[in-house]
Amino acid sequence: MEPSLARYIWKHTRKQQIWILLIVLLSMIPYFMSFDLPKLIVNGPIQGKGFEQPGTTLPFMRLHYNLPFIGEVQFFSGFQLDRTATLFALSLVFLLLVIINGLFKLYINTYKGRLGE
Repeated sequence: MEPSLARYIWKHTRKQQIWILLIVLLSMIPYFMSFDLPKLIVNGPIQGKGFEQPGTTLPFMRLHYNLPFIGEVQFFSGFQLDRTATLFALSLVFLLLVIINGLFKLYINTYKGRLGE
């Protein structure tokens, strides 16, 4: 028997604890992505920022980076959406992130419960 309870637990559940730590770290990506989205929804399509003229469209899911010494590199130009379509698209992305975060929480809590038994 190990001299301390913590050492005993670590010895017998090391792989499972490392696995759950990796899952928790992976779940942080959609969790933090969902923080900025409500602000984009309110400031963009709801208040009209970027949609000052009738018929204006904005790119949705545009993927580009500013790289040093190279400049802007565009990987995907995005979909041109009007105000209503942008509102629906951003809302659906937010709903998707909420569902993904909920599934991560369900998996983590279920795994923690199984690990504790």
